[in-house]
Amino acid sequence: MAVTEPSLLLLIMGLTILLGFIFNYVFSKTGIPDAIFLLVFGLLLGPGLKVIDPTNLLSIAPFFSQIALLIILMDGGIAMDLHEVLRGSFRATLLAVMGFALSVVSIAWVTVHLLGWGLVYGLLFGAIVGNPTPILVFYVVDRMKLEKHTSTVLRLEAIIAEIMVIVVALALLDSFMAPQLLPALIAKKVLTKFIIGGVLGLIIGTLWYFVLERLSRRPYSYMLTLAVAFIIFSVTENIGGSGPISALFFGLALGNEEHIARLFGHRMRVVRFDETMKGFHAEISFFIKALALVYLGLIFVISGYSIIIYGAIISLILFAARLLSVRVCTIGSRLKKDRGGMYWMVPRGLAPAVLSVTVLSFANQFPDKILIANAKIISELTFVVILCTILICTIGTYIYSRREIPSKRASNPSL
Repeated sequence: MAVTEPSLLLLIMGLTILLGFIFNYVFSKTGIPDAIFLLVFGLLLGPGLKVIDPTNLLSIAPFFSQIALLIILMDGGIAMDLHEVLRGSFRATLLAVMGFALSVVSIAWVTVHLLGWGLVYGLLFGAIVGNPTPILVFYVVDRMKLEKHTSTVLRLEAIIAEIMVIVVALALLDSFMAPQLLPALIAKKVLTKFIIGGVLGLIIGTLWYFVLERLSRRPYSYMLTLAVAFIIFSVTENIGGSGPISALFFGLALGNEEHIARLFGHRMRVVRFDETMKGFHAEISFFIKALALVYLGLIFVISGYSIIIYGAIISLILFAARLLSVRVCTIGSRLKKDRGGMYWMVPRGLAPAVLSVTVLSFANQFPDKILIANAKIISELTFVVILCTILICTIGTYIYSRREIPSKRASNPSL
């Protein structure tokens, strides 16, 4: 069937919502994460039963990933406490930088020695799969009973690392055209994106706090808020900032009205972004998260069993890098007690998928600059790593939930 057939699209979206609800209920009763079931559903529709040709969906991956990031990160920002963000920013940055560096170096070393690639190819692949994706980290953290501080750090880490992945991967890809890579320039670009996105998101979010005071009793105020988020995301990306960061901080401003009111000495007469608006946004976020997981399964493409084996080995190496980075970065921190949950935050997602498709497109456009054979292997390995790391995360968080959470609840009933 053609992917553009309206009846098929409506059926898939309807089943996604239905299964998302059912698997979420199963999770609440058994502790088995629902992410893996939605991913398997996508795998069945795409590579399994071939209801949809995965190649037809690859072209919309960049657009869909941007929409998913905006909605999910805005939702995450609304749920985060401003004080916790300020307190956790240092550890989150440390964890993101060390985790990304360890992942890139270890994967580069393995691919050079195992696959016989050149160093730049190894670094490029390492950068593509170098961080856990915010979409899935937010999804999993929401379902784990971690301390608020730990959840905030994990969310911030995923966002910071995502920016690093995109900037570094694209810089390495550009190096095939002009082989001069300046680490200082890359670091500056990452910092610039974070600052522009964060400042713009907070400023517009704060201003929107006052606008909502006049709109709070009017219909469609939520849709207007969502429109502003779309505009901020686009403008931020076009002026050199990070759209995902702007969405996160815009949501952070909306979710911390009390802090904003206190900061400006403003008396709150009514909650602007009220529970109705938050509930509606949470419903949209639920749908986008479920659809993102199904979509990942739909676009999964591999050509042989050897790719699966190599991808599984690389995924285990990424997990080992995660173990080391979490252990080192939580020394002397209150995060130490939640290490057991933090270890499993390894799921890769849409950003690596989009970047791997970008590499393949680049190779087809400039075959004299980058080997098409290597680009295809990078693309296929990326999809295997996505699947394997989500599987590791699913198994690990299930084990953690069964072993650790009951004992925490016994000592702290508020969890």
